[in-house]
Amino acid sequence: MNSNIKAALVVLILASATGYGQEVKNLSLEETVKIALKNGDRAKKADNTILTAENELNSVKNKQYPDLDISAQYRYLNNADVNFKVPLNTDEEDDGSAQTTSQPKVNGVFLGQANVSMPLFSGFKLKNLIKAGENNYQAASFQADYTKQNLEIETITQYLNLYKAEKTIGLIEENLKSAKQRVRDFQAMLDNGVLAKNDLLKAQLQQANIEISLEEAKKKEDILNYTLVTVLKLPKNTRINPTIAETVIPVKNL
Repeated sequence: MNSNIKAALVVLILASATGYGQEVKNLSLEETVKIALKNGDRAKKADNTILTAENELNSVKNKQYPDLDISAQYRYLNNADVNFKVPLNTDEEDDGSAQTTSQPKVNGVFLGQANVSMPLFSGFKLKNLIKAGENNYQAASFQADYTKQNLEIETITQYLNLYKAEKTIGLIEENLKSAKQRVRDFQAMLDNGVLAKNDLLKAQLQQANIEISLEEAKKKEDILNYTLVTVLKLPKNTRINPTIAETVIPVKNL
């Protein structure tokens, strides 16, 4: 098999192995921040802190209102013998005599109970507890806002760093193409006897240095991508592709 074909197959296999299982996700800066605030551990913890403080405040406030407790029971009675000592009703007949109504037949009984408790004056203790609960809720809200703002700043910074790393890789790859072309040109000139060998060695050394810089830039990009993926709580095999307008961060400022 031709050596050039072998080399091409090796490169193709390595490229396939590197990209296997990766999911490329195009994200804008706004989408990235939204995901961080939705999935981030610190954002969730901040929301839970606010919810806890709100529930505690509502629990204290409810103590200043009356507490009504209603309960009821029903019992079925089978052939109950009910005998009232006092006649329930009397009917007068035409001759003036009175006739007692028969005792009622009872086959069930219903019992109901209602309890109402009303808080009395407690030396402003309840009022102070409500005030303390409101202060705690406000403090939790301020702390949550501060935490989310810091998370936004960190997410934006990581996103922009990843964007810069990708653009840097693009620039280095362009430089590498130029360096390789320079080596080929110098090799041809050396073969024709119009160039010293030292000049070719310098061009080859420059190409090697650019290749090293490219590998370092790719490693840095992998680290930045992993860090941002971790913050966003996305699958570990996700490859984030920042989609941002060139006018926001000019390439010349990278």
